Amino acid sequence: MARLRGPRCHPGSQVRGFYLGNANSGWGDTDLKIDGCAARRNTATGFAIEAVRMVCVNCVSENNGGAGFTSSTTNGSPSRDHIFQGNVARQNAFHGWQTDVYGPNAERVALTGNILSDNAFSGVYCNKGTSISVVGNVITGNGRETASPAIAVIMSDGVTMSNNIIEGDASHGVCIGFNFVPNRVSDVIIANNVCRGSMSKTIWIEASEASTSLQRVVASGNIISGGSHGIYVGTAAAGAVMDSVTIANNIVDQSRTASYFISDHAFGQSTNVRLVGNAGAVASFSPNVRLAEDRDNSWNAYRGEGKTAPIQGTWKRGDIIFNSAPLPASPIGWVCTASGEPGTWSQFGTIGA
Repeated sequence: MARLRGPRCHPGSQVRGFYLGNANSGWGDTDLKIDGCAARRNTATGFAIEAVRMVCVNCVSENNGGAGFTSSTTNGSPSRDHIFQGNVARQNAFHGWQTDVYGPNAERVALTGNILSDNAFSGVYCNKGTSISVVGNVITGNGRETASPAIAVIMSDGVTMSNNIIEGDASHGVCIGFNFVPNRVSDVIIANNVCRGSMSKTIWIEASEASTSLQRVVASGNIISGGSHGIYVGTAAAGAVMDSVTIANNIVDQSRTASYFISDHAFGQSTNVRLVGNAGAVASFSPNVRLAEDRDNSWNAYRGEGKTAPIQGTWKRGDIIFNSAPLPASPIGWVCTASGEPGTWSQFGTIGA
């Protein structure tokens, strides 16, 4: 395995700090380890990497004129099996880490334990990535000059973003389906992230152009505070396709416009969209929306069992208690017809002899 080991620093060059791989000749490096190196104040990218099997650990890339780190591909020089761990990318003029793709997709890249902060564009920009893992990173203060999202996913499949801290970004925390023609994104997981203080839609999942297709997306277990919208899901153009999107077990508060907003450009344009077990203010729906599931969320009516209608506690209109001791001529259950403590309850149905 070839090694670049610190202390090694490229400060203030007129091009990249480190350029590994030779795209022009179609030669790609293999079996690299970059450990403890630094790239500062270069006019282009800090670490531009085209390699098969590469580990980059404990490196610093800051104040460069391009991105902090790239997994780049051109025909004949792929980026595959990359690990970025424990690195810092800050105050770069482009993204903190990105795919920079002119050939096939970058494949099998893991980012973990990195700090990606105060970059001019996104902290993580995944354009044409396959099997990408973004787990356990701190991603803060990005996109202030450009209103770019903290994490952007475009033309990619098999992307997991989990257990990250995402905060203080100028627009979106996580953007799936960025305006890009054409755009196909599938098999994405957004899970267990803490997202605070984004200025616009914190988790934005939208088929925004006629050529956009979003399929098999899960956003689960995220804690979201602030933003204009906590989680925004929908289609925005005729011809856009969205299928099999699940929003489950998230907690959203302090959003200015809506905790959850589900929109469709035309009736039936999105399919198999599910909202299950979420907490926060009531979801907002455009008139065209048809959900496959809307249950067990904090805004849904309660469904329970009891021997009588409640006589204590706070209940809301639409809550239902089913009779747990049914007998002939007794009611099937009771429904709350006016919210309050304990609210107004009326029995419904009568069990026949």
